[in-house]
Amino acid sequence: MTAVTAAGAQPQLGYGNAVGGIAAQTTAVAVADAFHRRANVEHAAASLSNVLFGALLIALLSLALLGSFAPGATVAGLHPVSYALVACYLGGLHLVRRAGASPPWQAVATTETLPDVPHEHGDLDRRRSAVASLPAGSRVSLVCREAWSAVVSPTPPEATVEPAIRTSHLTKRYGRLLALDDLDLTVTAGEVFGFLGPNGAGKSTTIRLLLGLARPTAGQAWIFGTAAADVATAHQRVAYVPADVTLWPQLTGAEILELLGATGPGVDVAYRDELVARFALDLSKPGRAYSTGNRQKVALVAAFATRAPLLVLDEPTAGLDPLMEREFRRAVVEARDAGSAVFLSSHQLAEVEAVCDRVGILRAGRLVDVATITELRRLHRTEVLVRFAGPVPELTDVEGIDGVQVDGAALRFTLTGPPGPALRALAAADVTTLTMREPTLEEIFLDYYGESGR
Repeated sequence: MTAVTAAGAQPQLGYGNAVGGIAAQTTAVAVADAFHRRANVEHAAASLSNVLFGALLIALLSLALLGSFAPGATVAGLHPVSYALVACYLGGLHLVRRAGASPPWQAVATTETLPDVPHEHGDLDRRRSAVASLPAGSRVSLVCREAWSAVVSPTPPEATVEPAIRTSHLTKRYGRLLALDDLDLTVTAGEVFGFLGPNGAGKSTTIRLLLGLARPTAGQAWIFGTAAADVATAHQRVAYVPADVTLWPQLTGAEILELLGATGPGVDVAYRDELVARFALDLSKPGRAYSTGNRQKVALVAAFATRAPLLVLDEPTAGLDPLMEREFRRAVVEARDAGSAVFLSSHQLAEVEAVCDRVGILRAGRLVDVATITELRRLHRTEVLVRFAGPVPELTDVEGIDGVQVDGAALRFTLTGPPGPALRALAAADVTTLTMREPTLEEIFLDYYGESGR
């Protein structure tokens, strides 16, 4: 179907391709004229075809009637009944063809229909003025059967990009144990999201809820706008690597990859072969012969090779050596650059720090913070070491400074928040060196948990 905008707006094609080879013109009026002319031509052709076919049927029936007055007679060598049978066959064929034929143009759901007028050229000006008077941005679809009419519907809204993961008040209880408490989270496409927390914090419970493997006690989760509980639809866009990979013991690595590729949303075979080489994976061994690290490699290769829009990775580098961890990080970056979202649950803080765009920290089932690595560091303590050529200034009461330690001509303290007050306090002193060290993700993580983390 061809959709065009009203006069004064930009032309727009939507809801299908142009029918009959007529391209959208610069205004709705021009397209309306083109469709009107096309409708006239096809209407005239259809009328002529009906007249000729009707004349043929009348001729055949006339021959059958003429022959019936003389029993046993023939007309042009054929019995009159033959003409009657041919006439009935052609008539029925014509009716079937007309009934099954699709009209050249179909209407869409409409909010307003212009007055329907016949094909007379005198009424064309009425149609042109009616279309031209539509508000800018209206979409015009034209319908043609025996007569045509212009139909108007609102301009379709711009397509919205659904987040890869969205949860709203997601909660899970196991009896009296509150495993996940009121989780609100959004992960966008093209983002690597790190999900941090110690054992028992609720990470695995969250993943089970996202994959539809468990039902929430309250709240809901969506995968690209599809309810996580609708696993048949949601899983078409997800690849998952569990923390503890179990393989079919009798199948070789190659057979396992083929099986996983056939049952999943699809596989990029060339990329899979590349990953096999990069992860140094021997596909000739049976599953029972693989070590923990090699089982993890099989699962990672299978997941990344799907090019799935969402990768859910639960402790994915367990058992991998440092070289393979580097290849894993490279594959994560490639997936992100290709537009996939990566949800990475991990205890490896260095790994999260290296590849994640944002980090969520889970504590006792509650999400306590979500921020980029840079933002997390800015919100937490920075270690500062200052050396002086003269007297050491007093900084105990300066805003943002804590843990002041004096060692001769050196001063060590931690800084939280903006550095302005500390720099002003140091401006009057004779500073020889100033060194600042931002906290690692591990130190930030430990700040959140302290003695009460679990």
